[in-house]
Amino acid sequence: MSRAITIVDFFTMQAKRMRFDEEAFVHLLLLDDHHKLPELEMLARPLGIATGHFFDEARKYNRVIEIDLMTFERAVVANLHSAKRASINLNAETFFSDRLWAKLDEISLKYPAFNPNNICLEITEQGGIPENFDPQALLALKARGFSLALDDFDHRDPKEWDRLTLFASHVDIVKFPYQVMETVREGSLTDSVTFAEDVKRIKIIYPHLKLVMEGVRSSDSDLYTTLEKIGFHIVQPTSYVTDPKADRGQKVAFPVSSLELAQPA
Repeated sequence: MSRAITIVDFFTMQAKRMRFDEEAFVHLLLLDDHHKLPELEMLARPLGIATGHFFDEARKYNRVIEIDLMTFERAVVANLHSAKRASINLNAETFFSDRLWAKLDEISLKYPAFNPNNICLEITEQGGIPENFDPQALLALKARGFSLALDDFDHRDPKEWDRLTLFASHVDIVKFPYQVMETVREGSLTDSVTFAEDVKRIKIIYPHLKLVMEGVRSSDSDLYTTLEKIGFHIVQPTSYVTDPKADRGQKVAFPVSSLELAQPA
């Protein structure tokens, strides 16, 4: 019993003390629905633990939805002070839980300024395709005013294409992870051709989707034209990048000003 209490206290404490990093979105195109797209992503960061590992552990103890909802409310409150359109991550299973709707009603009562039209909900890759998948839940969220994004779609993984097939018709945005950007930056010609063909395939099948490339560095501005031609509408600079000259695992910060990133290299 004492061990169970310790586990509960640990996850609850982490959720209450979760901090947020903000990453800006840089729009490559002037789009008619530009005002509906997010300006920044609010990334939840547990204390001293990688986010993916933290939620993997929470999933073992059936704590994911509870932590998601606590973190989501904190992100909403933080966002109310910024007055910017933001995207907020939720694990896939949370989208299909009745507890999400109860939390949304609670937040609406507590914070009258809360406006779903200013929030994009990102469906994380963690948890894959949840057993409780229900397309009606996604339609209801969009009817409430939220926009939806499929996070961290990696075209190199066959399972990710299954996830895309399931979610694509219900989301507005698909985000490619920083690992794919590394392939664009440093990969072989074959990798680049495969990437371009896969993106073209997505644009043909799902023309409504806006595509986002994560993990862009300040030195990547020469690749913007290529990304735009392939079909990307937005790039998302990462808050931290690994310096090849630094020790393994050390992270080096760099400015992520939208104005700076928009300038030619």
